[in-house]
Amino acid sequence: MYINNFSEYKRRQTDVVSVGKINVGGNNPVSVQTMTNIDTNNVDECTDQIIKVHKEGADIVRLTTQGKREVESIHLIKNRLIELGIDIPVVADVHFRSDIADLVAPHIDKVRINPGNYLGRTKPLTSYTDEEYQAEIDETTARFRRLIDICREHNTSIRIGSNHGSLSQRIVSRYGDTPEGMAEAAMEFLRIAKDYIFNQIVISMKSSNTRVMVHAYRILVNKMNTEQMSYPIHLGVTEAGSEIEGRIKSAVGIGTLLADGIGDTIRVSLTEEPENEIEIGRYLVSCFDKYNNTKSDIYRGELPINPYEYKRRENNNVANIGGNNVPVVIADNSDADYICDNTIEKCGYLKKTDKKYPLYHSIEEYTKSDNKSADINFIRLNCNNYNSNTTEILKDTNNAVLILRSDSDNMFLDIRSTIFRLIADNIKIPVIAEIDTDEASADRFAVKTATIAGPLFIDGLIDGIYAHNTNSNYKADTLSLMLSLLQASRVRTSKTEFISCPGCGRTQFKLQDAVKSVREHTWHLKGLKIAVMGCIVNGPGEMADADYGYVGSGAGKITLYKGKTVMKKNINQNTAVQELINLIKEHGDWLERE
Repeated sequence: MYINNFSEYKRRQTDVVSVGKINVGGNNPVSVQTMTNIDTNNVDECTDQIIKVHKEGADIVRLTTQGKREVESIHLIKNRLIELGIDIPVVADVHFRSDIADLVAPHIDKVRINPGNYLGRTKPLTSYTDEEYQAEIDETTARFRRLIDICREHNTSIRIGSNHGSLSQRIVSRYGDTPEGMAEAAMEFLRIAKDYIFNQIVISMKSSNTRVMVHAYRILVNKMNTEQMSYPIHLGVTEAGSEIEGRIKSAVGIGTLLADGIGDTIRVSLTEEPENEIEIGRYLVSCFDKYNNTKSDIYRGELPINPYEYKRRENNNVANIGGNNVPVVIADNSDADYICDNTIEKCGYLKKTDKKYPLYHSIEEYTKSDNKSADINFIRLNCNNYNSNTTEILKDTNNAVLILRSDSDNMFLDIRSTIFRLIADNIKIPVIAEIDTDEASADRFAVKTATIAGPLFIDGLIDGIYAHNTNSNYKADTLSLMLSLLQASRVRTSKTEFISCPGCGRTQFKLQDAVKSVREHTWHLKGLKIAVMGCIVNGPGEMADADYGYVGSGAGKITLYKGKTVMKKNINQNTAVQELINLIKEHGDWLERE
């Protein structure tokens, strides 16, 4: 299993990896990193941007390193930082070129390689014989050992960064485009490192799909535990996007794993300036400050779910809540004694009437009431009050919805444990998580709530969310934020979904402007997935489940996709958004704004 005890919070113990002055793993704090979005060969601007993120509190910074010219530039940047007394660790990001990884390793603190393209652009095969499969592993072993020798000599660490969007054809031929394939791609390299007695390695399993990302990390950690490996983990949701949706998506994916004690360093990938990633990353990590030594005695049995695949908790329909219905949002910020139709999200999941549904503040209040609704009764239950009497009452209840809350420092652990108890007791009542926060900004409210409810939605445990924010300075549309949380958790689609990468030195067009323009023109296309990607390294792969893609293909040039199919190549960026709109219209997916 990927963690030993689901009833208490405990950081996964790992080896310590040195990345310059920063130690990752062990008992060290979770570090926060970012990546420059400027051409690495622009040494002055790159250096200035690194200085800026260093002042914002970045622990580590990464730069794209495509070829020999970038190796020389990153060496100059590193030396200039040292001259200025700035000792932030620098990471080289290498794709397709194992020879470039070898060249840059002596000059930086860590080198990132991608298992999916470490051997370069190999000739794709639709199937592999055992001999062909082993031949690629043997070639990988020889090349990777050469890199390890260099890194060992120069005290350079390595990140094995497996991406859902760039798995090798060899891995896909055997494991499919799956979380299992992502984990196995990294494990091949970890086995080589273990045999070669090298432990200065960090691993990541990134995807723009939060569910895929979480499952891949869990599978990886389970495999490592089985093979007695303790490498630290780098967490991130790749191509998370921008604005509040990008923050929520990152909080769901990263937060789900941090909640289980997995993760030693993180990057929040936003299509914004790198310093914005640091601010939200720091806050995201701080959401777990009070989790240390927390535990729950509500449930101590065997794990009642499969944590490596998604399956909704089986429960009954109560009106249109629970069962096979999409999760609901209750966005009433008052401490009411009833819940109205208009406080439950109105997309056809409850008929619009003037009915009020009673909200009971305890099991006892519910049992004593003579005014129960024939339709829905909401029962608020503090998790710590769950007992055998609760079990007996709920077993005989068929038109109630349970609203679970907790006053614990680890609200997530209490709610999850209570739901595990419901499963063990064979109680099939729908469950809504009630989450109270006191945050002054929409960003912080959304991120905090996502770290608690996101893991519950990812594992299919809850049927809705009842969100409160009590800070008097908070001004935001709670309903819209919670619908974004459900969409980020992959349980309900109510908006256009935008997939966009942060941009890096490989990006040769104005990515942030493009994302804003695409948003402005297509935000009303509910349910459509639109990807805006900086380049072809991970772009076409990470946007594989998008309906339409807008991908950089050269200096100021864009290639448009319909699904995985290239539709128009090398369009001028100035006309590319209109061309995208025309493409959407041609395929019948365009709707005029109301």
